[in-house]
Amino acid sequence: MQDSTPFTDEINVNKIVCYEQRWEQEKGYSLYLTLPRPNHGLTYILAEKAEYTLANGESFTARRGDIVYAPQGSFYGVVFGSPDELGRSSYLINFSLDTDTAESGVRIVMRDSSCSFLSTFENAVLLYKSHTGRSFAIKAKVYGILDMLNMNAVMFSYDAPKQTKSSVNMGIAYIENNIDKVLSISELAALCHMGESTFRREFERIMGTSPLRYINFLKIEKAKELLANADFNISDIPETLGFYDLSHFYKTFKSVTCITPSRFREELKKTSHAPT
Repeated sequence: MQDSTPFTDEINVNKIVCYEQRWEQEKGYSLYLTLPRPNHGLTYILAEKAEYTLANGESFTARRGDIVYAPQGSFYGVVFGSPDELGRSSYLINFSLDTDTAESGVRIVMRDSSCSFLSTFENAVLLYKSHTGRSFAIKAKVYGILDMLNMNAVMFSYDAPKQTKSSVNMGIAYIENNIDKVLSISELAALCHMGESTFRREFERIMGTSPLRYINFLKIEKAKELLANADFNISDIPETLGFYDLSHFYKTFKSVTCITPSRFREELKKTSHAPT
């Protein structure tokens, strides 16, 4: 019997707008406290903090590195703390979907303590700002972000992920501090004093993605930094970042980015020489 799960193969993202927000300290917007948000939004917090107030009177604080999801139709206001050293408060990606989502409120969908998603959001904003006529590339970037954040589960499930403290935090910290090593899920589970299946389930509840996908994402983000250095040989990356071999690295890189490492380096060269 074929799986009849709805949505998952037919979700189309459109009307994408990516931009950088710059607010003075203790400034922000309250428009959506009285008017429903017209589209979906993902905000990567760059300010020291962002104080969110919801229409029902509840509030929460997002810190630098947190990623906040605001669904279409939600009501909220936000006030930003001091901006980062470049004067930025956040990166914001607005988008629409061609299908309805579950009713859910504004919330933090990931606490990116290692800032592993920062360059991805930044690249989406720069691509949107600088390169007209590249709608496919922009869509691909946004689809990649949504996939890594497991937004399918967030937007189409009535069970919102809970951002609570968990014993998997030790495993998360270990991953982020040892991304150059070969990381075993069973060893991470043992580190957190959990069975492997419990660790996987709790990790996904907290982080919104599986341990392996999170590990691969961090490794590939680091690989992108190495690829930006023209003097760094691609063949040296597997040993540097804890991949089994060059084939494993290529396969993982393409599964995350949809292109090969060599193609990624070629695209970087084109971008660096493109007129601004």
